[in-house]
Amino acid sequence: MARLFSALLALLALAPITQSFLPSPIPPSLAGTERLQCLLRAAVDLTWTHRNITEEAVKRAAVRRFRALANDRRVNYGPDELDTVANVFIKFHGFNATGAGIAFAMVAQQLADEVARVDSGPAGVDPRYHFDAERLAEAQKLLQVRHQQLVTSLVAGGRAGSALRLLALQLAAIQDFYSHSSWIDLEKNEINYALGMPGQEVGAVAGPGDSVCSDCDSADGSCYNNVLRQGRLTSGYLSGQYISGVTVSKPANSGKCSHGGVTDRSRALPAVGGISKDSMAPCFSPHHYSHSRAAEFAVQASERYISAVLAATGEQRADWLLRLSPRQCLVLVLDTSQSMELTVAALRQRTARLAQLEPRLRPGCFVLVPFSGAGVGPVQVTASVAEFQSQLDSLPLVPGDSRRLGVSALLSAVDTAPAGSDIYLLTDRAPTDTAFHLHLLQLAADAAARVNLILISSARGVFGASAAGRGPFGTAVGPAQIGPLTGPEPISAPADGLTPQQRGRYEAQLYPIEVYKNVSKATGGLLLEVGANQVAEALQILDLAANNSKSTIFNRYDIGFPSFSSTFGIDQTVSQLEVTVTGSVTSGQLVSPRGRRFDLRSPQVDDDARPDARRVRTAVSSSSVTVLQLDDPVGGDWRLDLTSPDFYYPANVAVRAITNLDIRCSVVYLADQGVTHPGMQVVRGKLVTGAQGGPLPHLLLQLISTDEQPFRSVDEVLVTDLTGKVVGQLRYDTGPLWDAYLPLEPRFIARPANIRVIGTARDGSRWVREAPLRTTLSSVRVEPVRPEASPARSGQSGDLQFQVTNEGRYQHTFSLQATDDLGYFQSLSQLTVTLAPRQSRTVTLRYYVPPSARAGDSATVLVSALTENREDGAAAHQTVTVLAQEEDVSAPTCTVLPGADVDCGDYLSEDDCDDRFWTVDFEVSDTGSAYLTAANG
Repeated sequence: MARLFSALLALLALAPITQSFLPSPIPPSLAGTERLQCLLRAAVDLTWTHRNITEEAVKRAAVRRFRALANDRRVNYGPDELDTVANVFIKFHGFNATGAGIAFAMVAQQLADEVARVDSGPAGVDPRYHFDAERLAEAQKLLQVRHQQLVTSLVAGGRAGSALRLLALQLAAIQDFYSHSSWIDLEKNEINYALGMPGQEVGAVAGPGDSVCSDCDSADGSCYNNVLRQGRLTSGYLSGQYISGVTVSKPANSGKCSHGGVTDRSRALPAVGGISKDSMAPCFSPHHYSHSRAAEFAVQASERYISAVLAATGEQRADWLLRLSPRQCLVLVLDTSQSMELTVAALRQRTARLAQLEPRLRPGCFVLVPFSGAGVGPVQVTASVAEFQSQLDSLPLVPGDSRRLGVSALLSAVDTAPAGSDIYLLTDRAPTDTAFHLHLLQLAADAAARVNLILISSARGVFGASAAGRGPFGTAVGPAQIGPLTGPEPISAPADGLTPQQRGRYEAQLYPIEVYKNVSKATGGLLLEVGANQVAEALQILDLAANNSKSTIFNRYDIGFPSFSSTFGIDQTVSQLEVTVTGSVTSGQLVSPRGRRFDLRSPQVDDDARPDARRVRTAVSSSSVTVLQLDDPVGGDWRLDLTSPDFYYPANVAVRAITNLDIRCSVVYLADQGVTHPGMQVVRGKLVTGAQGGPLPHLLLQLISTDEQPFRSVDEVLVTDLTGKVVGQLRYDTGPLWDAYLPLEPRFIARPANIRVIGTARDGSRWVREAPLRTTLSSVRVEPVRPEASPARSGQSGDLQFQVTNEGRYQHTFSLQATDDLGYFQSLSQLTVTLAPRQSRTVTLRYYVPPSARAGDSATVLVSALTENREDGAAAHQTVTVLAQEEDVSAPTCTVLPGADVDCGDYLSEDDCDDRFWTVDFEVSDTGSAYLTAANG
């Protein structure tokens, strides 16, 4: 296909360098070994990490896109080099999009986490993922295959989570090309434009018999002029690397380069020394003096690749992948069983109102995931409100109540929706696929998703509410009597971690319905339990979905018996305060710092509530949920007072705000595989602990803002349970940092918890933010043998391999289960494995892609391992992406249109036009997947 587009003339200037080219900084508290201390002695303030490079590249790609859109719209857009990631967003969309700008910055951080993660696990020791060991052509081939998977799936409406992980694999390899290869040593003056592009070679690569390096003066420390300038492109060998379990060794006496550094044993073999530019530390990077140039090229190349993917997939998919739109997606996971007939009808009526709203008030996109006992899907993704309504109206209801695959449906939604999405689950039955609930928590943690649960009661009381459940202000919504729970046998509750109040609630933690509730609580979502006749009014909550990018001041679950009172600080950065109450409440008041009381029970609109707030309104008022919003609330300590007489149906409260200051919390650990890439890696859902010991995990506390300095200090970092009770405090004994690593005792993550950060704003007011601590402990590990699944084609079968490891102190027998949301899964090689401590076993999953599958279809395939008592377990997943039957091996072509009123000088050749960005109009065409679409700008 061919389209016209105008590209930009120049790349942005590189921002000042601030950090290192390893996966991440290493806290001084963990630098216990000599080799890590040697790394910290380097010029840390002049070095880059994968995280820094990625965030800077995302920022520049966003600036490129916003600047092009601004040119099209003939509006001014003037970002500054020192702008934060969130601020380049706000300068284009305006201050009304502050919450969305914070959400965009979090997506950039999540992508950066994924890029850093490539340095550990299966990809960490495979030279093809890092352009090591002269595997340059193989690394380029992997880039090209992944590029096809990434673009094809995105254009077809694929999964944002899987796409983000594929993009991370691409960026990690592209960045490492400049620090691991001899590209810079050969005095190249620009980036390699061929990386990842179909049909293009990486360059003139050295062969097995080519001598490319000479000896350094010493195997350790700095090394100069050891790359033979007349030689071909090469990269260094690194000890401890493998391909499919086979060791990759440096050829003896053949003039090959080593990676180098104190952890690389090959550095002592001829040619002695190394060529790594990963850091500013001579002990780790012999070519440390070229680190800054390698980082500069890595940022430029990463930004170019991100921009190429965004251009190839079109504006809507680009907005969806990186959350470049100020409007959130509406993500619905809908039970379409016959018993949900009234609920589905009410939902159709509610969503029909969306078409009547102004475009700026509608969601930016729609994700619909239907499920029942018959299966999950098809998953629908669209940016059109009319198309979404048509999809919803045409959904068939499925008879039968014996099976409900709600957990699998949530997994599909979490992996499909953009990072940081609010997901709404509507159902009236417990899930029957609870074996995958542990992985759901893990995947939701990765995606920073909030699962909002709307449980509907029926005459049988199947969701397990109390005999007389009540809405927020006393309206009866529960059934007359408790009926049987639908689903498998009750799952075991943890031995501890329940408050007496929670334990007293009819031991509800034991039942499958609590899987939904626990997921909602662990992700910071809302929890509504409503009667069938109250569904229509409860669905008012969906009206807020378009602008739900709000920071959490606090969440409290299972509170209010007999009363509840909590004081929280509101600072100058808050432009809107939102209080949401669900559950049984007979009275509720919000008290301002000046003593004015706002009654939560009665709908109210106060156009002038000054000096306490500019405007107050009840955004949602129903028997099951109430939402009170205050614009421009006065700074100071506010108080929320609630009364709830129902012990069995307590209240839940969420206080959120639109603000330009938020926090992001991740549990990280030191990933040090004995190679040259030690760094702090973000835990994926479960921190594996066992007999091996090791250093303490840390909390990575990240402050996110549109302002360069929105706060004066960070005063306290507290760990709380889900009712708000403080269970511990973390040391924060430094000035405020954007990224702070705080030692974290494992006992704090033995159960669901929140992190509460209290600080002082610039005006002296107190600010408070909360974020869920999304990591729990486990003694079993499940991980894919390969970092990504090979591409699939319709009508073909394939295998995926997963490794199960018992990291505990005792022998366990694990039950294995597998599933996927498109029905590709066929069989597992084993259904149980018995493993001694530290023993591993590889299991093979067989799948089949039906002939009806379309190019771009993506199936998330899951494998879980549970202990005998079902109290511990883990899971892993891979995404199988269907490609066209013929592989794309043709490079994109470019033709300058005749009559262009621009003098392009030497840039009128088609080769140059392929590779760069200009202000001249030209025509782009491609028969495959390099550039599937092109747009003006």
